[in-house]
Amino acid sequence: MQKLFNALKDNGTKIINLLNEKEYKGEELLSVLNERNKLFETIYKTKITNQYLDQIKELLEQNAQIEFLVEQKKKALLEDYIKFYQNSKNIMKYLKQGG
Repeated sequence: MQKLFNALKDNGTKIINLLNEKEYKGEELLSVLNERNKLFETIYKTKITNQYLDQIKELLEQNAQIEFLVEQKKKALLEDYIKFYQNSKNIMKYLKQGG
């Protein structure tokens, strides 16, 4: 069980580092998030005793940090997409007017 908690903690650190990078690494991020989901599924399916509650709380705090960073990244990606869309629209309008 300790290996599982260590794997989740390392996985969370990896996710946080990916989300803090300026370059968006979508495929790698999705892969690491999927890995985290599988690790958590193992915890859900395992009968856990009270001795692991502190570690579970720590992982949930890490999840909250990950969720916050995902929301930030999502907002930045949406803003970039809106700029891209507006620029594309302006270029098409310019081209339709004869350049």
